[in-house]
Amino acid sequence: SVAAAALAGLAVLAKGLIGLVLPGAILLLWLVWERRWRGLAALVWPPALLVFMAVAAPWFVLMQLRFPGFYDYFFIYQHFQRFAASGFNNAQPFWFYLPVLAGLSLPWSLWGGGILRRAFWAEGPERSLRRMAAVWFAVVVVFFSLPHSKLIGYVLPALAPLAFLLAEVIRAAWRGDTGGMTPRLVRISAAVAAGICVIAVGIAAFNGRGSASPLAKVVRQEARPDDTFVSLHAYPFDLALYARAPRPTWVVDDWLNPEVPVRDNWRKELYDAAKFDPVTGAQVLVSAAQFNARLCAAPDGARFWVWGGHGDGAVYMPLQGVKPAATSARHAMWLLQADAALRKRLCAGTPTAG
Repeated sequence: SVAAAALAGLAVLAKGLIGLVLPGAILLLWLVWERRWRGLAALVWPPALLVFMAVAAPWFVLMQLRFPGFYDYFFIYQHFQRFAASGFNNAQPFWFYLPVLAGLSLPWSLWGGGILRRAFWAEGPERSLRRMAAVWFAVVVVFFSLPHSKLIGYVLPALAPLAFLLAEVIRAAWRGDTGGMTPRLVRISAAVAAGICVIAVGIAAFNGRGSASPLAKVVRQEARPDDTFVSLHAYPFDLALYARAPRPTWVVDDWLNPEVPVRDNWRKELYDAAKFDPVTGAQVLVSAAQFNARLCAAPDGARFWVWGGHGDGAVYMPLQGVKPAATSARHAMWLLQADAALRKRLCAGTPTAG
């Protein structure tokens, strides 16, 4: 339908070609399995294709016009070369996602044996939807199992069809139960599932992943519109958001390290982005020496909020002897103000060009 095509276009804008490839592969394999040959024509219905292109294409065209080379980077490198590469982080064996999915769906996954029974796939009104769920699950798991690099988040779309199949197993068992055992097991499973959810939510709530929000909100009360935010050997993605920073954050690190372009992490993302916007890249990706030089060349009164770990106060010369303005369990923020005292301590009293 036209609506499905529009949603597919939005999926491509959100997740790249995978937003079209996975749903398309699932529908194609399901239609072939069901021998619904007329349904294949719906996948290439001209009005739907036009709507898809109208939704998805403009952004990609504008990106290529704004950043020449974007097509090669986005389509060739990010989709095909990375998929086939073996040097990225989180290398796991091919079967990695099977125990992950079993664990994520506990205790309901203990009912999964019923999916393997021949009677579950017998002719009936439910078989068509069960087949679609099976194809959906298999396509997602197999597709993301092929690359060496695997993250748990990749396979989460397989949980929806797995939940449907497990619900079908339980429903069939409930219908055929005459002794009342299935209802009792379902109630036990529901109680265990609720307990797992409460524990998981509690763990997530009290073990934040280093959000900059607590420190940034403190700093925001004292920050000025012309202040500069600096991050040391890290990139807190939400720092600028919560601190309402007026300009991009400077990131101080060893950007000449040959490992930066080949390691799959935030450094590589910033490094790659700088290729498309060298001016901004040169402004925000700085070495420790460049940071010192910019501090030395800053006019009197210029202020710099510096984010880093507690140990950075002793490692980075500009921070030595400076008390943090705000601290958390893992991080601290220092306020540096350009003046004669800073230049005397950092630059031997002689400003340098930054």
